[in-house]
Amino acid sequence: MLVATLDVLIHDELRAAAADRLDVADTIASFERSALA
Repeated sequence: MLVATLDVLIHDELRAAAADRLDVADTIASFERSALA
């Protein structure tokens, strides 16, 4: 039971980290687009 809970928490953390990275990449891309415009 505890292992399953930890597994879910780890997956949530990884998903959040991946979302943060995507958000940062999107922000950088949008900054580059506005700099080129």
